[in-house]
Parts: sequence; structure tokens; C-alpha cells
Amino acid sequence: ETDRESLSRVTICDDGLDNNCVYPSPLCYTHKHNLCNGVPDCTDKSDEADCGNLMIESCIRKLGFRHGLTHRIPLSFVNDGVEDCVDGLDEKQGIWPVCTYPSFDRIIT
Repeated sequence: ETDRESLSRVTICDDGLDNNCVYPSPLCYTHKHNLCNGVPDCTDKSDEADCGNLMIESCIRKLGFRHGLTHRIPLSFVNDGVEDCVDGLDEKQGIWPVCTYPSFDRIIT
């Protein structure tokens, strides 16, 4: 078992938000709230590289280096089943424009 695997099972927050880590590149493993926050957290800056799918709306993220500051909401945060915004804006139903096809829903940016 690697350190990363053992850390991924540690829950600090009751909602498990601390376990939402991602690989923006093979060289970096970081919390998703560090993505597109204006501060490069990865040595290769990959956490700031793919920020084209940001919503117009902003919110205060629950976790991250710049906690308490308002950041635009990445499309991947919207309706993913995890409240990333302090006010839950990213999970509020009925406010995000959706394009529906018979087998899937897609948020429209």
C-alpha cells in the first residue's frame, strides 16, 4: 500500500470532500479545489492549465489554498453530487441550463 492509497481513505471532513483529489497530470496529485484557482499548486502548473470550462458564476470553495475567496465554478463541479461551494450553488437543481438527449444530460456553459 502506498502513502497516497492510505491517505485517500482518511476522511477529515464529514462530507468526504477532502477525498476529492485528482491527477491534472501524471506528475501531480492535488485536491480538485486547487484546480483553476489562480495559484499553481503543481510543479508543472497542470492544475492551472485546463481552465477553459469555467462557468460565469463564482462561489467560495469549501477547500483549497485560497479558501474563502471567490472563484469561478469549473464545469466539472456542477451537479457532480458533491457540494464544492460553501452555499451549495454548484449542486442547486433547476438553475443550470441543461441540454437533454435521450440518454444523457449535459450542462450548457
